[in-house]
Amino acid sequence: MSARHSGNRAQELTSLLGLAHAYYVVTLDEPDFGAQSLELGKQAYALARQLDDKRSMVRILLRRILQLSDFNPESRDEAAANCAEAVALSLAIGDEDLITDSRFVQAGHGSSVSGPTADIEQQGEELLKRLERRHDLLRLKELYFRLMQLHRFRGNFARCIECCDAGIRLAAEIGALPVMYPTEKAHALLYLGRYDEAWASLQQEIADEAHQFARMTQELCMGKYFLELMAYEKASAVLEHALDEAGRLHRWRFALGARILLATSVIGAGHLEDTTVSRVTQELMSILEGPTAEPMHKVMAAQVMAELLLSEGRLDEALRRAAVSARHADQSGLKPAYVSARVLQLRILLRLNRPTDVVELADDVLRIAEDMSYRPMLWRIRAARAHALRALGDDVEAADEYERARAMVRELAETISDKELKSKFLARAFGAAMISEAHGRGAAESG
Repeated sequence: MSARHSGNRAQELTSLLGLAHAYYVVTLDEPDFGAQSLELGKQAYALARQLDDKRSMVRILLRRILQLSDFNPESRDEAAANCAEAVALSLAIGDEDLITDSRFVQAGHGSSVSGPTADIEQQGEELLKRLERRHDLLRLKELYFRLMQLHRFRGNFARCIECCDAGIRLAAEIGALPVMYPTEKAHALLYLGRYDEAWASLQQEIADEAHQFARMTQELCMGKYFLELMAYEKASAVLEHALDEAGRLHRWRFALGARILLATSVIGAGHLEDTTVSRVTQELMSILEGPTAEPMHKVMAAQVMAELLLSEGRLDEALRRAAVSARHADQSGLKPAYVSARVLQLRILLRLNRPTDVVELADDVLRIAEDMSYRPMLWRIRAARAHALRALGDDVEAADEYERARAMVRELAETISDKELKSKFLARAFGAAMISEAHGRGAAESG
């Protein structure tokens, strides 16, 4: 092949890559262009392979993985194979940037990650420094977004917020819109119990008609906001609309997330008529037993199923589901989900009159939640521990724990400026504690 012909083919590859990426960006809000983007990527990969351009092959594979996971729920095996190939090619090249990129995508899509990836967070932070030194702003912006999500799922909420703020500043520097960055920041703020700040961040999202995908993710986070405040009816209304939008945009992963959150709001509101229970159970089981759901979906679906079983008084089954959720969360590095599963176990163990187990588990999970500053879970752990201590006859320490839990609830309430939401949050939080306290007294009397 002549140098001139080779140069022409390289230019053709560059054009194909640019077109494929442009179509992908369009598909975020116009899903009908997804097929064109996938086809252009397929052509680009074939040409890169002919040219033995391994770096381009990796970049094409990584983009294809994102497209497949976004638009085709049946593509899990193909995406996993692409992940493995991207990692293998990156290792063969010896390009540390591509190795880290490949492992980021592989870890984010639920595949088993080969090689030394126990500290993927550190690898990402090291790549961040390399890109900063090279002043590679476009890749830096993309990496910040990946780090936001990674740190959020791993429970590094403060670092997630730092990445969000840095990404927003960088977007302004390069003249780009910080689409979805404010929503990512809001997620982290919710975990920290900084509710007003989370709501304010959501108002900064780019959620106009030209950015319908971002608007849908914003609504999902709004639903989580109302769930955190135990405003279940408001959560249901927002999440129903978000679910409709996820379906319209063909974003199956987000639709699964919306269904799980919507089921949580239905259970929290107590709307558990037979037909509703049957429908929710069927939807959750399709996620738990289906081949397409990602680890986070399965972990959270198991927790919601446990909540449903708990509401029906099927305590042993509920405990088993919560334990499975905790185990899978731990295996997947989903630390916040692990804590919430353990807190659910505490509630079930109290109902089963096992206060000694409650204290032991509470002591273990309390340290993890404190390390993350996962404040909305801290008061629940303290309250559960208090109920168990009272059941065991330790009234003095129980009283101290009750007061710690009440103080935490009051502190969280102070971050809610809406008076109606604040009032209902306090009533429901203290109401939940009083119900559990009654269980604790009953256990003590029966003992």
